Amino acid sequence: MKEYKEKGHNFTIALPMIKTGNAPNAISDTCEMQGLLRSFDVDFTNEFKGKLEKMIHSICNQYGCTVNTEIRSKYPALFNREKEAENVARVGRKVLGENNVRSDKLPVYASEDFAYFPHILPGAFYFLTSSSKPTDLLHTDHFNPHEDVIPIGCEMWYRLVEDRFGLEFK
Repeated sequence: MKEYKEKGHNFTIALPMIKTGNAPNAISDTCEMQGLLRSFDVDFTNEFKGKLEKMIHSICNQYGCTVNTEIRSKYPALFNREKEAENVARVGRKVLGENNVRSDKLPVYASEDFAYFPHILPGAFYFLTSSSKPTDLLHTDHFNPHEDVIPIGCEMWYRLVEDRFGLEFK
């Protein structure tokens, strides 16, 4: 991975699920790992997956293990079209206030169904912060959505439609 980072490739990789055996006092004869690899560069992703698969097979062969690998691509990279992202930010500043719209943590390596759309039609993906506390991280068992954000999200969509169709923004 170091070689890719040194070449300037931006990606994220994680293996958060490792499942092996059922007994606490026995070494299992099977192991299943699941994870993710996200990148904005399809060629890089394919190269990385190939090298990862080769490395997995090499390690297993070295220790006399058999291996079955299945590395699938489920979603394309999620990217925003520039014009649409600028529109969302501009409308967001009107709805939420100038200091409440951020783009400093972009791009985001999200895995979303929406990722298919900007490959076909112009679009932009955005987040409304909705956790009750800063420590309530999304995709954790501690996440507790702040329901007061729902009307703000509705207004955001309403104002985006107004803006898109050239209606008066009050």
